[in-house]
Amino acid sequence: ICGRVCPTGTGCALGTCTCNLGTADCDANGSCETDTFTDRNNCNACTNKCGPGQGCTLGLCVGGCGLGTGDCDNDGDCETDTNTDEENCGACDFTCGAGQNCIAGLCFDACIAPTADCDGNGSCENTLTDNNNCGICGRVCPTGTGCALGTCTCNLGTADCDA
Repeated sequence: ICGRVCPTGTGCALGTCTCNLGTADCDANGSCETDTFTDRNNCNACTNKCGPGQGCTLGLCVGGCGLGTGDCDNDGDCETDTNTDEENCGACDFTCGAGQNCIAGLCFDACIAPTADCDGNGSCENTLTDNNNCGICGRVCPTGTGCALGTCTCNLGTADCDA
């Protein structure tokens, strides 16, 4: 529908606002907060539960957690990103040293491009994909767009972000 703006985290498909790939509105509250790529209770689709001992990786139920993820709080989900979490870097409970950042599962003394500590909290944001730091720190992508390769682009299913 011309002139209709879909909420952040959604795109327009056939005139209807829909959740972006890998997300869903499983609690029917109007937002797309469920990550169907990693949530073992909503793996690939709402209410699609993985079996005992399985985690959800890229929307597939797999034995254990997939590469780059961990069940570090032992709740059965593989929600910890071991590629970027300074307290679980590369594996659960492996903590980086003071002032170090976790990049690709390894501890480094500083952020390495394309990451930067944009908010000054000691963690590295990926400026290629971060909607609040797209391309450079502080560049916020407008509603209806997302950050891809450091550029604010139309969300999936939209042709004209400004319309």
